[in-house]
Amino acid sequence: MREQTLSDSNLSLFAQVHSEDLLREAFREAKRNKGSPGIHGITVEMFEANLNKELGKLKQKVESYAYVPHPVRRVETSKPNGGIRILGVPAVRGRVLQASLRGVIEPMLEPMFSPNSYGFGP
Repeated sequence: MREQTLSDSNLSLFAQVHSEDLLREAFREAKRNKGSPGIHGITVEMFEANLNKELGKLKQKVESYAYVPHPVRRVETSKPNGGIRILGVPAVRGRVLQASLRGVIEPMLEPMFSPNSYGFGP
């Protein structure tokens, strides 16, 4: 998403997460990933049709500490070996907030990981 360090902004980490600019950037990331709709059936395209309203609602919920994520939709897919893999599909609003959180904390934490640590990197 963007490069940032702890000293890059006077905003608190919490304020950065729900900044309008970062939420818009996070939505663009969620849209690029082309995920399926979550439990309520709202697609990325439906979310985008009311983007200002949806992002405003999300921002307000986060600011007021009232955000509660929707349950994750459970999806079963077949594995090549015949087994079943269970995936969890979060709602679009949840994916946007996750991308926003990642956009704030990943640039600060990633430099602290060992160059030989590949399991949890971006």
